[in-house]
Amino acid sequence: GEQTAGRPFRPHRLLFYAILFIAEGEGEHFIDFQRYSYRKGSLIFISKEQVQAFEPNPAVKGTLMIFTEKFLERSSLGSNLMQQLSLYNYHLYSPILQLSKDQIPVFTEIVDRIIKEFQAPDDFATEEIIQASLRILLFLAERKRKTTLEPRKQSFYFEEFQQFQELLKTHIF
Repeated sequence: GEQTAGRPFRPHRLLFYAILFIAEGEGEHFIDFQRYSYRKGSLIFISKEQVQAFEPNPAVKGTLMIFTEKFLERSSLGSNLMQQLSLYNYHLYSPILQLSKDQIPVFTEIVDRIIKEFQAPDDFATEEIIQASLRILLFLAERKRKTTLEPRKQSFYFEEFQQFQELLKTHIF
């Protein structure tokens, strides 16, 4: 097949989870062929199997973090963490979470910590520190989503849909 890694501006299906943290600038990101606007302090959550494409924009600075479920859950604490996160439930929520001004530095610090660990020569507990930092980022984002955002397709069937998803995960995966 065609290599998509070097062609981020063409639509491609992800084989892993991704978080895009926008540090500067604004633009648009395409997820499942829908257009989403982002700006400084946007966190964009893209789930495995979603189709995404970047809009070329040299004025935007951001960090793209990609990870697998296995990586996140490899430590003893990790089992079923992805199932508990609404962040990747793209059927129900917008993929963009907008941080407030006072939250941006907290998330910037965590992202910088991940980058430093990732770039440093492999040292004691490097993987664990990246895992732990990623978890903190996800937990803080999940807390923000739970306290600020309503599901975008809130309806009579919302709870049944969530229960159905849980049943699927339990019996199929």
